[in-house]
Amino acid sequence: MTQPVVIVISGPPGSGKTTLAAALAQQLHLPWVSRDTLKQGMAWPHGFASDEPTTQNITCNRAFLHCIDQLIGHGVSVIADAAFQHAVWSTLIPVWQQSAQVLLVHCHIAESLRLQRLHQRLVAEPHRQSVHADQAYLAQTTPHADFQYYQSSSAMLDISTAAPLTDLVQHTAAWITRQAG
Repeated sequence: MTQPVVIVISGPPGSGKTTLAAALAQQLHLPWVSRDTLKQGMAWPHGFASDEPTTQNITCNRAFLHCIDQLIGHGVSVIADAAFQHAVWSTLIPVWQQSAQVLLVHCHIAESLRLQRLHQRLVAEPHRQSVHADQAYLAQTTPHADFQYYQSSSAMLDISTAAPLTDLVQHTAAWITRQAG
Protein backbone atom coordinates (compact mmCIF):
# COMPACT_ATOMS: atom_id res chain seq x y z
CA MET A 1 0.00 0.00 0.00
CA THR A 2 1.36 3.43 -0.89
CA GLN A 3 1.54 6.10 1.74
CA PRO A 4 -1.43 8.48 1.91
CA VAL A 5 -0.84 12.19 1.47
CA VAL A 6 -1.88 14.85 3.98
CA ILE A 7 -2.16 18.25 2.35
CA VAL A 8 -1.95 20.83 5.12
CA ILE A 9 -3.54 24.17 4.22
CA SER A 10 -2.37 26.84 6.66
CA GLY A 11 -2.52 30.57 7.23
CA PRO A 12 -4.06 33.18 9.50
CA PRO A 13 -7.83 33.81 9.62
CA GLY A 14 -9.08 35.40 6.40
CA SER A 15 -6.12 34.21 4.33
CA GLY A 16 -8.28 31.99 2.10
CA LYS A 17 -7.50 28.56 3.58
CA THR A 18 -11.03 27.19 3.58
CA THR A 19 -11.88 28.54 0.14
CA LEU A 20 -8.73 26.99 -1.29
CA ALA A 21 -9.12 23.70 0.62
CA ALA A 22 -12.72 23.20 -0.55
CA ALA A 23 -11.80 23.94 -4.17
CA LEU A 24 -8.76 21.64 -4.03
CA ALA A 25 -10.86 18.84 -2.52
CA GLN A 26 -13.24 19.11 -5.45
CA GLN A 27 -10.45 19.38 -8.04
CA LEU A 28 -8.40 16.48 -6.64
CA HIS A 29 -11.39 14.33 -5.54
CA LEU A 30 -10.10 14.15 -1.97
CA PRO A 31 -11.81 14.36 1.40
CA TRP A 32 -11.34 17.65 3.21
CA VAL A 33 -11.39 18.11 6.98
CA SER A 34 -11.85 21.67 8.17
CA ARG A 35 -11.25 22.55 11.79
CA ASP A 36 -13.58 25.55 11.49
CA THR A 37 -16.36 23.45 9.97
CA LEU A 38 -16.04 20.89 12.77
CA LYS A 39 -16.20 23.71 15.31
CA GLN A 40 -19.35 25.09 13.67
CA GLY A 41 -20.86 21.59 13.77
CA MET A 42 -20.12 21.35 17.48
CA ALA A 43 -21.94 24.62 18.13
CA TRP A 44 -24.92 24.04 15.85
CA PRO A 45 -27.70 25.08 16.25
CA HIS A 46 -27.30 27.18 19.42
CA GLY A 47 -23.70 28.39 19.48
CA PHE A 48 -21.38 28.21 22.46
CA ALA A 49 -21.94 29.77 25.83
CA SER A 50 -19.44 32.58 26.46
CA ASP A 51 -17.57 30.53 29.06
CA GLU A 52 -17.01 27.55 26.74
CA PRO A 53 -14.54 28.64 24.01
CA THR A 54 -11.40 27.15 25.52
CA THR A 55 -13.05 23.81 26.26
CA GLN A 56 -14.70 23.77 22.84
CA ASN A 57 -11.41 24.59 21.08
CA ILE A 58 -9.68 21.72 22.84
CA THR A 59 -12.52 19.32 22.01
CA CYS A 60 -12.61 20.53 18.41
CA ASN A 61 -8.84 20.13 18.02
CA ARG A 62 -9.12 16.57 19.31
CA ALA A 63 -11.95 15.77 16.87
CA PHE A 64 -10.00 17.32 14.00
CA LEU A 65 -6.86 15.34 14.83
CA HIS A 66 -8.85 12.14 15.28
CA CYS A 67 -10.44 12.57 11.82
CA ILE A 68 -7.06 13.10 10.16
CA ASP A 69 -5.47 10.23 12.10
CA GLN A 70 -8.30 7.85 11.19
CA LEU A 71 -8.15 8.73 7.51
CA ILE A 72 -4.39 8.34 7.13
CA GLY A 73 -4.50 5.24 9.32
CA HIS A 74 -6.79 3.69 6.72
CA GLY A 75 -4.62 4.82 3.82
CA VAL A 76 -6.84 7.73 2.78
CA SER A 77 -5.22 10.91 1.50
CA VAL A 78 -6.81 14.06 2.90
CA ILE A 79 -6.76 17.84 2.84
CA ALA A 80 -6.40 19.29 6.36
CA ASP A 81 -7.60 22.88 6.76
CA ALA A 82 -6.57 24.74 9.94
CA ALA A 83 -4.36 27.67 10.90
CA PHE A 84 -1.44 25.32 11.71
CA GLN A 85 0.59 27.90 13.56
CA HIS A 86 4.00 26.53 14.37
CA ALA A 87 3.64 26.61 18.15
CA VAL A 88 0.31 24.78 18.12
CA TRP A 89 1.05 22.07 15.55
CA SER A 90 4.81 21.52 15.79
CA THR A 91 4.43 18.23 17.69
CA LEU A 92 1.60 16.92 15.54
CA ILE A 93 2.84 17.02 11.97
CA PRO A 94 5.94 14.87 12.70
CA VAL A 95 3.55 12.15 13.90
CA TRP A 96 1.65 12.32 10.60
CA GLN A 97 4.97 12.16 8.73
CA GLN A 98 5.53 8.68 10.17
CA SER A 99 2.60 7.24 8.21
CA ALA A 100 1.87 9.76 5.44
CA GLN A 101 3.53 12.13 3.03
CA VAL A 102 2.83 15.63 4.34
CA LEU A 103 2.65 18.57 1.94
CA LEU A 104 2.42 22.10 3.34
CA VAL A 105 0.52 24.87 1.54
CA HIS A 106 0.93 28.24 3.24
CA CYS A 107 -1.67 30.85 2.31
CA HIS A 108 -0.38 34.42 2.29
CA ILE A 109 -2.38 37.60 1.76
CA ALA A 110 -1.82 41.33 2.19
CA GLU A 111 -3.04 42.40 5.62
CA SER A 112 -5.50 44.94 4.20
CA LEU A 113 -7.15 42.30 2.00
CA ARG A 114 -7.19 39.77 4.84
CA LEU A 115 -8.97 42.25 7.11
CA GLN A 116 -11.41 43.09 4.32
CA ARG A 117 -12.20 39.38 3.94
CA LEU A 118 -12.76 39.02 7.69
CA HIS A 119 -15.16 41.96 7.65
CA GLN A 120 -17.05 40.58 4.63
CA ARG A 121 -17.30 37.17 6.28
CA LEU A 122 -18.59 38.71 9.51
CA VAL A 123 -21.34 40.54 7.61
CA ALA A 124 -22.23 37.62 5.30
CA GLU A 125 -22.10 34.91 7.98
CA PRO A 126 -23.17 36.42 11.33
CA HIS A 127 -23.76 32.93 12.77
CA ARG A 128 -19.98 32.40 12.76
CA GLN A 129 -19.53 34.87 15.59
CA SER A 130 -20.67 32.40 18.26
CA VAL A 131 -17.85 30.09 17.17
CA HIS A 132 -15.13 32.21 15.59
CA ALA A 133 -13.28 35.30 16.74
CA ASP A 134 -13.54 37.34 13.52
CA GLN A 135 -14.82 40.40 15.40
CA ALA A 136 -11.94 40.16 17.89
CA TYR A 137 -9.41 39.80 15.06
CA LEU A 138 -10.76 42.95 13.43
CA ALA A 139 -10.47 44.86 16.72
CA GLN A 140 -6.76 44.08 17.11
CA THR A 141 -4.34 46.67 15.76
CA THR A 142 -1.89 44.09 14.37
CA PRO A 143 -3.99 40.94 14.38
CA HIS A 144 -1.54 38.39 13.07
CA ALA A 145 1.79 40.10 12.84
CA ASP A 146 3.15 37.27 14.99
CA PHE A 147 1.64 34.41 12.95
CA GLN A 148 4.31 31.76 12.42
CA TYR A 149 3.82 29.30 9.59
CA TYR A 150 4.74 25.72 10.36
CA GLN A 151 8.19 24.87 8.97
CA SER A 152 9.48 21.37 8.39
CA SER A 153 11.38 19.20 5.97
CA SER A 154 8.13 18.47 4.12
CA ALA A 155 7.59 19.90 0.65
CA MET A 156 6.17 23.38 1.03
CA LEU A 157 4.33 25.78 -1.26
CA ASP A 158 3.91 29.45 -0.33
CA ILE A 159 1.06 31.01 -2.28
CA SER A 160 -0.71 34.34 -2.49
CA THR A 161 -4.44 33.82 -2.18
CA ALA A 162 -5.03 37.21 -3.83
CA ALA A 163 -4.79 35.42 -7.20
CA PRO A 164 -8.01 34.36 -8.96
CA LEU A 165 -9.30 31.16 -7.37
CA THR A 166 -9.33 29.17 -10.62
CA ASP A 167 -5.66 29.96 -11.27
CA LEU A 168 -4.75 29.32 -7.65
CA VAL A 169 -6.46 25.91 -7.62
CA GLN A 170 -4.88 24.82 -10.92
CA HIS A 171 -1.39 25.89 -9.80
CA THR A 172 -1.71 24.32 -6.34
CA ALA A 173 -3.30 21.09 -7.60
CA ALA A 174 -0.51 20.69 -10.17
CA TRP A 175 2.12 21.19 -7.46
CA ILE A 176 0.40 18.68 -5.16
CA THR A 177 0.16 16.12 -7.96
CA ARG A 178 3.86 16.51 -8.80
CA GLN A 179 4.89 16.21 -5.16
CA ALA A 180 2.68 13.17 -4.51
CA GLY A 181 4.08 11.67 -7.74
